Amino acid sequence: MKKAVILFLCCAVSFAGGYCFGESSIFNVPMGDEKKGMSNVALAVAEQATTQLATKLKSDVKKNKAEKKTVDEKRKALDPSWFDDAVFLGDSITVFLSYYCDAHPEALGDAQFFSSGSLSYGNAQWEMNDPEAVHPSYKGEVHFAEDCVQVTGAKKVFVLMGINDIAVYGLDGAVENADSFLDKLKAKADGAVIYVQSTTPIIKGMENENISNEKVRAFNVRLAQLAQEKELAYLDVYSAVCDEDGYLRYEYCCDPEDMGIHFSWDGCQAWSNYLKENVGEQS
Repeated sequence: MKKAVILFLCCAVSFAGGYCFGESSIFNVPMGDEKKGMSNVALAVAEQATTQLATKLKSDVKKNKAEKKTVDEKRKALDPSWFDDAVFLGDSITVFLSYYCDAHPEALGDAQFFSSGSLSYGNAQWEMNDPEAVHPSYKGEVHFAEDCVQVTGAKKVFVLMGINDIAVYGLDGAVENADSFLDKLKAKADGAVIYVQSTTPIIKGMENENISNEKVRAFNVRLAQLAQEKELAYLDVYSAVCDEDGYLRYEYCCDPEDMGIHFSWDGCQAWSNYLKENVGEQS
């Protein structure tokens, strides 16, 4: 912003100088002798115009900064208690968020968690008696993922899955799984607001032929389209926790030499802060 202001100011001053001092100016004085040939009145007018322009630009910069600060403060005003009637549905990444919230109740208030390791949009739709099923357990009982609202009484549902789908079913299969599951969840939401969270990135060095950040980003594009088609809110958590190259930030990862996808305390804090600052825009 500062560079833009300086450039604009320089251009404005050049314009004022060219108009008042240039060969085609109303004073008709050659550029090399502009000051020598100018009257005191002309100099005063030019200096006053430049001063007024600079003052206006400084005022505009202060105004823009003040407006931005006001917007940022409003975005950060969401109290953790807003999540008291929310349930977080997801895989092991969400499980780690639940651990963080247990230790830091100031993060997301009394939010409930309906999560299970290895849960995916696909296997969430398996039969309950399937021996390989990983349906979520809530207060000691196993339930279908789409029943999270009826079981918990939540008014808001935050969904985050997909990384297991991409690794097992591929991109197209993962999208098909998300499509059908979100329909089931919406049908049983009983009026609860559904927030579809993007699948999160992988740390550098832990990608493989089955799962990569390129595939995750491609999946998220189509996931956002599904959310829009189904009139569900979409939250880009990926962008909030990745570095400049699109990898999960090293300091946000708790298993950098193992799976490279689960969040550290710092990562969970960044995630929860992102939700508090952005979820209001999707409500």
